Amino acid sequence: MYFKSIKNIYYPIDGKIVNVKDIFVRVTNKSPKVNKVTLTSYRIADGETPEIVAHKFYGNTRHHWIILLVNTIVDVYDEWPIPDRELKTLCEDKYGENGSGLINHYRQSTGNRFIVDYDAAGLANGSIEEVTNYTYEYEINEKKRNIMLLRPEYVKDFVKTYKKLVSS
Repeated sequence: MYFKSIKNIYYPIDGKIVNVKDIFVRVTNKSPKVNKVTLTSYRIADGETPEIVAHKFYGNTRHHWIILLVNTIVDVYDEWPIPDRELKTLCEDKYGENGSGLINHYRQSTGNRFIVDYDAAGLANGSIEEVTNYTYEYEINEKKRNIMLLRPEYVKDFVKTYKKLVSS
């Protein structure tokens, strides 16, 4: 549905003029209006994809693009939470085979404020704590799990408005 609504343009490729979708069309600045009344919060379960959430919430996997648009997610590989089983692999790729347990940074034990300078006394008395690379990546991934969903009763109007905006 997302790409079906987008206009085609003629674009020169390899000396030929080809009819293609205008992928540069952006409706984010003029996207259908959503507000607190039309949205509900949702926590993405481990392993859920946009398609799974769309099927679960809207009864249709094809509405996954609405979830992405409402949450301004452009890159699902970077902005959607990865399954917990893949987090270890991500850490190994990013920090090396034995780097997951290494210290990424320190933070206050209460308030979670980053600490720039190492403080042995603070670490000893418990006012600051170590945050490993794995914990750091896990917490980033967990924050991605909290999204907003358009309430099902507003989907029809949202799609209609989107089609109108894209074709104009």
